[in-house]
Amino acid sequence: MQYALITLKDKQFIIDAHELSALDNFRDGIADVEPKPNENGPLYVAYGVYKPQPGIEWEDAMGHLLERQDVWLGHIAGERCHTLGFHAVEPLPPVQQGMSFSIPFAALIHAHPDLIEQIGDHDRIQAFTAFVRFWNISPADNIFNRKGLLAFKGIERRGTTTVTKENWRERIDIERAVLTALRIH
Repeated sequence: MQYALITLKDKQFIIDAHELSALDNFRDGIADVEPKPNENGPLYVAYGVYKPQPGIEWEDAMGHLLERQDVWLGHIAGERCHTLGFHAVEPLPPVQQGMSFSIPFAALIHAHPDLIEQIGDHDRIQAFTAFVRFWNISPADNIFNRKGLLAFKGIERRGTTTVTKENWRERIDIERAVLTALRIH
């Protein structure tokens, strides 16, 4: 299982096992990878879920997800924090997963090609976890202060036209978005 609930300051908190390991090993030594991805680079439609922290109702979680547009996200890998652009999101109805829920989504993103390959890798078992990257605090503090996590597990590669901010919603496969969400635990 990739995600776990831990207790932090008497509160339950959802975290990716890789993030927890990085925080245990590197905490304040986690550094941002530079440079950020080219803002004029290619755009992609990605699929995933938003997992809110325990105790957050779905209406509030939907609002939190919709607030997360046109922001930089961070992804922890060891002692590095990689960034990706999160331009727009198309949320779908929440799905129940155990005692909690997740909000499936399709999103318009851009990132370094190696990150796009990780997100879109069909053989990858685990999702690619990200958080909103606030630059005035450390990546570790971003994780501990997030309202929920974003988990990506697929890139839409069908279609022959270039993905743009104007046409990206036309590329969304709703069925694939829901099936992808159900595979993220």
